[in-house]
Amino acid sequence: MFKVTRQWIKDNSTPRGGWNYKQLQAIGVDVPPTKGWIDEVDGKEITEEQADLFVRHKLKSKDIPVHERIFELEKDSKRLEWIIDNLEWASLNLAMLSSKEQNWRTAIDLAMESE
Repeated sequence: MFKVTRQWIKDNSTPRGGWNYKQLQAIGVDVPPTKGWIDEVDGKEITEEQADLFVRHKLKSKDIPVHERIFELEKDSKRLEWIIDNLEWASLNLAMLSSKEQNWRTAIDLAMESE
């Protein structure tokens, strides 16, 4: 875990002296930030990954080495594959449930007709 400090936040401002959406999002700050947001995150524990994202997002993407951008894209790709796999699984389960429901309705209809 990484402990956020006021100095670390200020040291990692953008070249224009502010913070961008991706930086704030990385450390869990609402956008637009409310007055006093630095005080709210000062002393907060975040993951090393969140800290790394905060630091890296102060740079424009063209300033981030290509191999690091490729690595991030690969991670995003794997996340998307996981989401797609889970959506496909959920879709198949819904189709099976729908089919079973239809079978029950048919069985009920047939039973009612025979009465």
